[in-house]
Amino acid sequence: MPGPSRLIHWGVPDGTRDQATGELVHDDDLITAALCHELDQLEWHIRLPTTWTYPKDPMHERDRNF
Repeated sequence: MPGPSRLIHWGVPDGTRDQATGELVHDDDLITAALCHELDQLEWHIRLPTTWTYPKDPMHERDRNF
């Protein structure tokens, strides 16, 4: 596609219907599958050590008011 950031164009033409059911076809599943495929190609690494946090218990402050 012409212009910046317009490398790919995909989708289902508006008004496309499933031949078996007659329902409108959406490209949501197509786009989701394509994005998942691209993410699967990446190597995921955790670059920081695991950190444990201990948040305050909100019920602890509530108990002092009764």
